[in-house]
Amino acid sequence: MKDLDRATIIAISALAYSLANVVHEGLGHGGACILFGARPTMFNAIFFNYDEATASDSVQRAISSAGSVVNVIVGLPLTVLLRSRVALSPRWRYFLWLFCAVNLLTAFGYLLYSGIGGIGDWARVIEGARPAALYRLALVVSGALLYFVVAPRLLMPALDPFLGREPDARVARARQLSLIPYLVGAGTLVAAGLLNPLGMKIVLISAAAASLGGTSLLAWYPAIPRAPSPYATDVPLGITRGVPWIVAAVIAMAFFVLVLGPGIGHASAATDPQSPAPPPLAITHVSIIDTEGDSTRRDRTVVIRNGRIDRIDPATAPPPKGARVLEGRGKFLIPGLWDMHVHLSYVREGALPVLLANGVTGVRDMGSDLSEIDRWRAEIGAGVRAGPRIVRAGPMLNGQSFNRYQLVTGGPEQARGIVRALKQAGVDFIKVHRRVPRDDYFAIVDEARKQGLRVVGHIPMTVRPEEASDAGQLIEHEETLFEGTFSAGLSPEALPDSIHRFLASPAADTLVAHFVRNQTSLTSTLITWRYAIRFSEDTTRLDPRIQYVPRSMREALRKRMRISAADLPAQNRVVADYGNLVARLNRAGVTLLAGTDIPGGLFPGFSLHDELAALVEAGLAPIEALRTATSNPARVLGKEADVGTIAQGKNADLVLLDANPLDDVRNTRRIAAVIFGGKLYRRADLDSLLRMGAELADRN
Repeated sequence: MKDLDRATIIAISALAYSLANVVHEGLGHGGACILFGARPTMFNAIFFNYDEATASDSVQRAISSAGSVVNVIVGLPLTVLLRSRVALSPRWRYFLWLFCAVNLLTAFGYLLYSGIGGIGDWARVIEGARPAALYRLALVVSGALLYFVVAPRLLMPALDPFLGREPDARVARARQLSLIPYLVGAGTLVAAGLLNPLGMKIVLISAAAASLGGTSLLAWYPAIPRAPSPYATDVPLGITRGVPWIVAAVIAMAFFVLVLGPGIGHASAATDPQSPAPPPLAITHVSIIDTEGDSTRRDRTVVIRNGRIDRIDPATAPPPKGARVLEGRGKFLIPGLWDMHVHLSYVREGALPVLLANGVTGVRDMGSDLSEIDRWRAEIGAGVRAGPRIVRAGPMLNGQSFNRYQLVTGGPEQARGIVRALKQAGVDFIKVHRRVPRDDYFAIVDEARKQGLRVVGHIPMTVRPEEASDAGQLIEHEETLFEGTFSAGLSPEALPDSIHRFLASPAADTLVAHFVRNQTSLTSTLITWRYAIRFSEDTTRLDPRIQYVPRSMREALRKRMRISAADLPAQNRVVADYGNLVARLNRAGVTLLAGTDIPGGLFPGFSLHDELAALVEAGLAPIEALRTATSNPARVLGKEADVGTIAQGKNADLVLLDANPLDDVRNTRRIAAVIFGGKLYRRADLDSLLRMGAELADRN
C-alpha cells in the first residue's frame, strides 16, 4: 500500500511505545512516589525504583497501581478526541490512536497478567489479601473483560478512518497499522531493557512481558474481518512520509534506549545523610518465637523504627501513625539466622543475596580474602549491596598453605607476628587449621589472648581436644575431635569402629565434661557429610540448588563430595555417630552452633535450613536447633545486645514464616518476608534476590 509509508509508521510506533512507557513508569509510578513523599532511587525505561523504607504499606500499594491508573487517565480522553470532529492530520491522528492504544492495553494487560502470573503491579496491590485465589481471580476476570471487550470497542472505531470500507483492503491495512507497531514497540522496550542494571531476568519479566504480552492484542485483533464502523470512509486516510517524525523518533529512541535504558538514579537512602527518616514498620497480629525460652508470644505487634525493634505491643494496640503495616496473622516471627561457618570468597558475591533470601542475616566467615570480605561488608553496611552481617577471620593460619586464603605460621615467633598483624587489620577472631604445629599453636593462642582475640577452628593434629578446650579455643566440625592425636596410628578402615567405641566409653563423658567446664562451643556441620553420602548413593541426582554455586566450582565440588561404594557403609555409621555426639553434647549443656562450611558441596542459605533439620534428626528439639542459629551465636560472638532474640532495642533482623518452626523445624524454609536492619524484603523481593544470586553464580 503506497499510501502507508512504512518508515513513518515505524517512527510513530517507536514514539508512541516509548512515550506510553514513560507515562507508566515516570508519570505513574514516579509521580505517585513524589506525591506521597517516598524517595525515588531510579527512573528506568522498564521500571521505577524507590526506597521502600520511606513509604508506608498503603503508599507502596498506591505507587504500584499508579502506573496503570495514569495510563488510563491519559488514554481515555484520547478515545473521545479521536471520535470528535477535531481536525487532525493523518499522521497526528494515527500517532494519537496508537499512543492511546498502548496506554489502555498496558493498563488493562497489567490487571490480566498480574492475576494470571502472580507478579507485576497489581499482584503487589493485592499482596496479603485473603483469600488470595479469589483476589487473583478478580484481577483475571476484570482484566480479561477490559482487555478483550472494552478495549476493542474503544479503540477499533478510531482506526477505521485508515482502513476504508473494502473488506480485503481493511484486513491488509490493519495488519500494516497494528502488527508493525507491535513488533517495533516490543523491540524498542527490549532494546532499552537490555541495558538495565538488574540483569536479563528483569528484561523477561518487565520489558518483554509488558510489550509482547501487555499489548499483544495489537498483533492480531485489528486484522480480524469486521464490518466498518460509521467512522470508516470510502477513501481511507493515508500516512505519507514525515521526515520530522522520523527525526523525532531517532532522537527519542537515543534518549529512551541509551539514557533511560541504564536508568537515571539517585543516591540510596542508606548513603544520603539528608535522607528523611523512614516511617516505622509494624508487623501486626504475629506470633513471636521466644528462642531463649520455649514459648510462643501470640497475637503481638512488633514496631520497627530506625533499624531496631522499637517496641512489642499486644495486637490490640494500634500501630504508630503513618507506619507501614505488614500483616502477620497466622505467621511466626523468628530472629534472623546465623550461619557460623562459611567461606564467602569461595562462593563469591552471588552467595550474599541468596543467604539473605534464606533468612540468613549474619555469617561468620572462617577463611577468605580479607580485603574482599571487607569491601562486601562495607557495601552491605552502606545499603548498596544485599547481604548478611559478616564477622570474619581473614586468612586461616596453617602449617602448610593449601590455598590462597591460608598463611603459613612459620614458627612460634612468626605465628605471634601474624596474630598481631591480623589484629591491626581488624579481624574479629583467629582461625586455625589442623596442620598448625604444636608450638606454633600455643604461641597463637597466647598471643591472641594478649590481643583480645578468640581462637576458632580445627584442632591441630598434634593437640588433644582437651588441650584445645583448656586453651579457650572454639571448635569447628564434629570430625576434628577424631583427627590428629585420636587417629594417630589407626588405619582409615579402623577409624569408624574406634570412633564408635570411644563414644561408648567413659572417656567420651570426660571430654564432654571438659567442654562444659571450659564453656567450649562446637559448630556442627553434619550436613556436609549427609550431602556427600546422598550424592554418592545416587550420582545422577542433581540438586537444583547447585545453580547458586559458582559455575567454576560445580564440577570440582561434585568430585570432592564423592565417596566410594566400598566406603559408604562405614561413612554412614560415622555420620550417625556424629549425630549422636551432637545430641550428647547438647544434653550436657555444651553450646552448639549451626554451620554449613559453604562451599563444601553445599548451597548458600539453603544448607543452613538443612543443618537445622539434621540437628533435629540427631535428637535436638526444634527450639534447641533454632538456638544454634540465633541466640547461641549471639552469645558466642558477644552480640547479645543486638541480635539473637526478638526484644526491644535489638537490631530488626527478623524472619517471618508461614508456619510454626516449633511444630516442624523445616518450616524455617517457608519464608514470607525477611527484615534486615529494618528493611523489609517481601516474598517477591526475596525471589528477586535468588534470581540475582543465580545470575552472579553463572558468571563466576
